[in-house]
Amino acid sequence: MVVDGVPVTVMIERPEVDRAGIAWRCRLRVVRGNGRLEQSQVVGGSAGAVLQQALDLAGERLGVSEEVLLGGADVGGILG
Repeated sequence: MVVDGVPVTVMIERPEVDRAGIAWRCRLRVVRGNGRLEQSQVVGGSAGAVLQQALDLAGERLGVSEEVLLGGADVGGILG
């Protein structure tokens, strides 16, 4: 996707449960332009909750809607 004339790649990793089986976490990576990397991690009570938090956070950072984020999504793609 392109945001403000800059190519942007958003990667939301698969949610993982912690060793105690209580909390879920999901990593979010945003790459802007020629490699400026921003990373975050969200934590919540379920896989669905952390996925939604990651989408919300990415949308806030980029100033775009969830629909725009998911519009060109590639699930399970190989990162190069």
